Amino acid sequence: MIATFGLLLLAYKCEDDIYDNDSSKAQFIRWIYKRKIKKAKRAYPLMDSLLKEYHEKMRNLEKNNSTIEEMEITFSSMMVEIAEKCFDLSDESRLKALDYLSKWLYFIDALDDLDSDVREYTFNYLKKYAMSLKELKNEKYDVILNHMTFLNRYKQDIQYDDDNNTGIIKRIINYTVSDTTFSVLTKRR
Repeated sequence: MIATFGLLLLAYKCEDDIYDNDSSKAQFIRWIYKRKIKKAKRAYPLMDSLLKEYHEKMRNLEKNNSTIEEMEITFSSMMVEIAEKCFDLSDESRLKALDYLSKWLYFIDALDDLDSDVREYTFNYLKKYAMSLKELKNEKYDVILNHMTFLNRYKQDIQYDDDNNTGIIKRIINYTVSDTTFSVLTKRR
């Protein structure tokens, strides 16, 4: 089921790239996986309908030049709703962790892709603040700092319960997030 989720996410990502900039790469990927995508949509109609609904919401937010926070909240809402309805995840601490990680993932991906999105004329909500990662870090660093503060408010709500096997979640949030953020900001990988 996780592989199907990944495949359907890929399908909607390709659709978005085709819509945004008529990406031949996305068209090719969609063509290669056409049968598998069709099969996945039939096998998991609820997952597909949620992804479609949120994909349309995200596209509308892009068109309306929404804030970073609005984009992330919508993305994380999608991830949490799919986790609850399609994967039967109901543990509150894990849902809060997923909410935080989804917001962070959306932000760090935009940060990491900023330079290539500027070169390729593709959407990145950070372009309204700076036209390069270097500019964002050196001249508009308050955007990053303010945003990390915004994300940390969500991080503080997470309860770690060892009886629920959340040790790995705690390690991801406390170490992987920090290490990856540092790597993106310093471009060390």
